[in-house]
Order: sequence, then structure tokens, then C-alpha cells
Amino acid sequence: MDVWFVWIIILILLILIEYYTVDFTTIWFVISSFVALLLSFFIESFWWQLSVFLVLGLVLLITTRPFWMKMIHRKRVKTAKLVGKKGRVIKKINKNQSGEVKINNQTWFAVADENLKIDDEVKVTSCRKEHVKVKKINNS
Repeated sequence: MDVWFVWIIILILLILIEYYTVDFTTIWFVISSFVALLLSFFIESFWWQLSVFLVLGLVLLITTRPFWMKMIHRKRVKTAKLVGKKGRVIKKINKNQSGEVKINNQTWFAVADENLKIDDEVKVTSCRKEHVKVKKINNS
């Protein structure tokens, strides 16, 4: 088996792990595995490729992850301030599917315990990561 094929398998596995964990840890190794994949076409030594993969992944993890985590935390804090705010549905929200709402001229992904249609007026009840949970405001 060619070494580049091993790197493709590693790359796919790391992408899947990052997709399902969403904690910004393996994304740096996704990048370094892609670099190792490219290197496999120019450098035959697997040990050099592995070394580049490990060193680059660790350097990226240590140097850039704190910055990105801080940026994500800022967005979460900003999202948390939306609780109690009113908005309008701009993309329908089904009970088991997210939609979009506009709050303070910003678009947010939203979920709800009920089906909501476009132009329904809603109120934010809670926040989770980049999603807000909304409920319909009765205008009766």
C-alpha cells in the first residue's frame, strides 16, 4: 500500500473525529495530516512524514487553539446576551430541524419546540453554542 493512501485514511478519520467532537483539538492534526499527505509525494521516508505531522500538529494546537477558543467564547458570550430578546423567523423552523431568526439585524441559527413559519415573531429563551432556542410570541 502506498504511503499517501495511509495519510488519506488518517485525514478522513481526523475529519470525522473533529466533526463529531467539535472541540477544536483534532482540526490542527487534520491540517498537519494534509501537509504530510502532500509531503508523501516528495519525500519517501514515512518517518519524516510522521515527524512533520506530529510536530506541525502540536505546534498548531499549542499556538493557535487558544486564540480560536477565545474567539468562540466571545461569540458564546455574545449569544448568551440574546436571552429575552425578540426577533423574527427568516427561515422556517421545524420541531426537529433548525432554521434562522433575525435579532438586532443579525442572523442566528435557531431551534424551537414547535414549528415556526417565516415572519413569526419569537423570543429567545436560551442559547447553546451558536444556536438560540426560541418560542413564538402570541400576538393575540
